[in-house]
Amino acid sequence: MDSGTIIVLVVVGVLVLAALVALALVLSRRRKSAELAQRRAQSDELRHRAAGQTEDVVRAEQRATEAERAAEQARQEAHRAEEESAVAERAAMQARARQEDVVREADRVDPVVDHQADDYRPVTDTRAIKDPLDESAPATEPAPTDRPTHRHEG
Repeated sequence: MDSGTIIVLVVVGVLVLAALVALALVLSRRRKSAELAQRRAQSDELRHRAAGQTEDVVRAEQRATEAERAAEQARQEAHRAEEESAVAERAAMQARARQEDVVREADRVDPVVDHQADDYRPVTDTRAIKDPLDESAPATEPAPTDRPTHRHEG
């Protein structure tokens, strides 16, 4: 082979190689273009789905807001109820104290009750008080409510 033939073969080889590179570039660009088109279509579909969920999101946010309002109202009502309970408890304690004062006074004037004993405790549950003059009623049973539970001098 002479040098002219070798040059022609080298030039043809370079041209074939250049054509293959050009073909690879064209195919790569087409593939990238197809990928971009597919990704755009996918993103458009996702955006369309997201837009379709807007009403659901708005409804869910409204429900959450309403639930928070209801919870706040319930908290306020519970706080108000706790305050009322505390007031009622204080009133009950005051009523118990007044009742105990009256019972202590009754025990103080009752000659049968030793109100100065170390183990003395005023009994404010009148159902548990035994009339000391009534021998038939045991001390552990509630006294009938239609008769006095303390002996009264009259």
